[in-house]
Amino acid sequence: LPSSLGGFSTSYKLKLDDMTGSLRGIEFGAKALIQKSAIDAASTNINALLDAQRKKEAAEQAQAEKDAASKTVGAELERRKKLLETQQAVIKACKELGLNCQILIDAEGNPVKNEP
Repeated sequence: LPSSLGGFSTSYKLKLDDMTGSLRGIEFGAKALIQKSAIDAASTNINALLDAQRKKEAAEQAQAEKDAASKTVGAELERRKKLLETQQAVIKACKELGLNCQILIDAEGNPVKNEP
């Protein structure tokens, strides 16, 4: 007797006579090789993996945007720092030369006249 038929696992129960050993009856059983519960569990696991992947990608995107914004702010602060250092160097040079001059630079780097 075959152990499987067309995607089903089969089972056989033979009933034998205790005295003679002759066959008294046969019971047939069959069940699918792939159970619905196994498919449901696999589907749940796959969906959990896909959700985790989507969350990871969203977190990476958010971090990339945060890093880009931080670089922009950092570059602006560095530019302003250089402007202030230049302004301080000019004021120091004026003092060393005995000149009374002040140069003020606004946030965009444009000179501002200092009217007395």
